[in-house]
This record gives sequence, C-alpha cells and structure tokens, in this order.
Amino acid sequence: MKLHRDKTAFETLLLSESEIADIRVFLKIAQENKIGINDAFDQVVLMKVLPKFHGSRGKLEKPLTEVLVWCANIKTHDAECVKTVLSDPEKEINSEDWECPSTAKRVQRMLQSLNSTGFASFG
Repeated sequence: MKLHRDKTAFETLLLSESEIADIRVFLKIAQENKIGINDAFDQVVLMKVLPKFHGSRGKLEKPLTEVLVWCANIKTHDAECVKTVLSDPEKEINSEDWECPSTAKRVQRMLQSLNSTGFASFG
C-alpha cells in the first residue's frame, strides 16, 4: 500500500505495539488453520487498519481510494474493478476480482458515506 507522506494520513495508520502483536498472533493462527495468507491479511486490514480511518472528505477521499486500489487484484494490477466501484458506488463488489474483498467492500461503504454526508468512519 502506498502511504501518504503527510502527517495526518500517517497518524491514521499508526498501530500500537499490542495491535501489532495481535496481528502476528492472528496470522499465525490463520496459518495453522490453513487459511490463505491473502484472506488472513484482508481480515487484519479490515479489523485493525480501517477502524483508524475517520474524518471528512478532504481528509479521507484520497487515502480510501488508494486503499481501494491496493485491494484490487495486486498480481494483475486490475484497475477496472476500482474504476467501476468509483463510478458506480452501488455496484456490488465481486470477491473474485479483488485481492482483499472484505476490505474493499468496507472501503466502498466508507466512500459512499463520504459522498453522501461528507464524513466517514469505520463504525
């Protein structure tokens, strides 16, 4: 994921030491239970990173769009699915087109909230 260099976006993505430890434990358990690393990482981003995103359109529109691009199929760099979601926010996300579909679906809802109210949060 390409991170913003500005202070606000960086502060948004900071994880505490205990959160990082939780992620390591979660990924280890996922591996022991034969859960694919992409699926496990998708859940980690959904549970530990996205909740840190909250604020106005000016603060979140670009970072959330970049997270959405990152969620697309990383191997093929398929930007078409991202363009579709951005142009039609009501379009359902097809899990097969995304590397991190759970995170993409949540980001889509957050972007919808930004467009309708000018504010978004995870909750």
